[in-house]
Amino acid sequence: MFSLINTGEVGQVDAQDRGTSVPLRPKNQITLPADIAKALGVEPGDRLLFSVDPGNPETAVVRRVRESYLGALAGAYGADHNDLLEYVRTEQQGWRDNLGV
Repeated sequence: MFSLINTGEVGQVDAQDRGTSVPLRPKNQITLPADIAKALGVEPGDRLLFSVDPGNPETAVVRRVRESYLGALAGAYGADHNDLLEYVRTEQQGWRDNLGV
């Protein structure tokens, strides 16, 4: 039995605990249950990254692939989105200053 864990910013969802199971179709395809998609914050057209937890090879880790690098940095350079924007603006100004723009 595989468990599905979301390690993204939405929180953790464990499909096994939620009682959700789906069949694996012949071409290794699955349909993401609506409650799991909602918990992950994904919708049709979003891209998902699947990997296997090396410490637990029966666990698949799912992450939403961000469309923007800015979203991918959330939390890395500040406590919130405004801190991140300020970091990016400061970096951009530094580039402009170095280029004399």
